[in-house]
Amino acid sequence: RKGVYRVLLVDDDENFRKAHKRLLHLVRFSRLNAYFEVVDADSAENALKRLEKDRFDCVLLDYVMPGRNGISCLKEMQYLYPDMPVILLTGAGNEKVAVEALKDGAMDYLIKGTLSLEMLERAIVNVIGKAAMLRQIEEQRKQLLDAERHRVMIQTLGAASHHLSQPITVLRTCLVMIKRQEALSSEAQEMITKAFVAMERVC
Repeated sequence: RKGVYRVLLVDDDENFRKAHKRLLHLVRFSRLNAYFEVVDADSAENALKRLEKDRFDCVLLDYVMPGRNGISCLKEMQYLYPDMPVILLTGAGNEKVAVEALKDGAMDYLIKGTLSLEMLERAIVNVIGKAAMLRQIEEQRKQLLDAERHRVMIQTLGAASHHLSQPITVLRTCLVMIKRQEALSSEAQEMITKAFVAMERVC
């Protein structure tokens, strides 16, 4: 099977969940050759519990639910799972809610009562693709930052090595000149030799 996506459908209306699970099941026969494995949850709390246990590619989230609405749940999902693409389901006339949801991290919204198989399929496939693209961009950004950090670190080490090499070279030359003096005692010669060996290690 090509294009297998796991979708979490969150709605307190059992009939709506059953109907749209059946509808999404038909996507396997569509022209995009996608297939949806749909898991449903009847509340925001149960949806968050499912997200803790399982991996999903997309969430269809109802706005109007008892106890906790979709916007509140969306904010927590975005905090806990920032890469998770969420589509908010709203009733007709709730365009302001839809705009608020987009500001809070939803990638799209759909109006209940007008949903068709093609509309659902297109929206889900689009947000999953967009989420994958955003993850790739973020990964590339991190790689660029890491590369820049490494470049700066190497430059800093190079500069430090250069500053160290000059006095070390001077000290090494001085030790060589002192060691060549014939008037040194055997004890002084031994001390100079030890210092020279230590300087060679530093070099």
